[in-house]
Amino acid sequence: QKIANYRKRLNDKRKKKKAATVYKVIKVIQGLYVLIELIRKDNRRQSNDYGLHARVYLPSTQEIFHFTIEEDMLREYLEQAMETEGLSVQEMMEPSSLVHLSDRFMIRVTNERPIVLFSRRNTTERGLLVNKGTERVSGELFVMFVYRSPDDVVFRAYDPKTCGQLRCLLTLKQLRQWLLEENHRRIRKEEKEYKLKLAEAQKIKQAASWGEEVDQLALQQAKEFLASHKLREEEKEKKRKAEQAQEDDEPLAMVPVKQDEEEDEEEELTKDMVEEEKKK
Repeated sequence: QKIANYRKRLNDKRKKKKAATVYKVIKVIQGLYVLIELIRKDNRRQSNDYGLHARVYLPSTQEIFHFTIEEDMLREYLEQAMETEGLSVQEMMEPSSLVHLSDRFMIRVTNERPIVLFSRRNTTERGLLVNKGTERVSGELFVMFVYRSPDDVVFRAYDPKTCGQLRCLLTLKQLRQWLLEENHRRIRKEEKEYKLKLAEAQKIKQAASWGEEVDQLALQQAKEFLASHKLREEEKEKKRKAEQAQEDDEPLAMVPVKQDEEEDEEEELTKDMVEEEKKK
């Protein structure tokens, strides 16, 4: 009887906890998986207290971290994150709203032990902090933070004068396209400059061959540049021929050729005639 009563109390406790849980999510914070549960402090129907108790489980160390968030602070955090005012209680308890609250959790490693913290000042960024430093932009000094997650990169700048923050998010796809475009733009610029330099060297050499007066130093530099250009073109041609020879040396696959229908019929007819001669 005692065991049955104990199990009943445990079952009732689980049901109350499940009914009080308003948000649950598994997410990655700075490279570590965590389970975040947001539970109402008082789940009674007549209760007007909508404060939350946060329970964060860290599987890597099997530790549980507890945080208490009062209703007025909860409203302030959500209105700040959603950039709105006058949220109702029902709107605050929506999962689409509470997801902003889960972004405030962060992890700090102390003595090789990860600890979960709750930021009460500013919304933390998800992902790993991959870079931090100071940058001067348009004469103003900013403290820069770069966070990388599996699908995006966030750049956050803190202005010490105004205590304000600027934030920019780029998906990895956008960042890759931007970097490739920058690389292609740099290559095109280098090719254009090289062609201009080649044309100028050819012009100086041609003027000297016509007997015009040219600067001897410029003429010497033009000849050296044209000689290096010739070697560069020869190397390109050798590489192209080597690739062509490699393609020619690759064995071709032997594909069996099927005989035409007329040839098949002629072969069958010949076999029939041979069989008739044997019978005779």
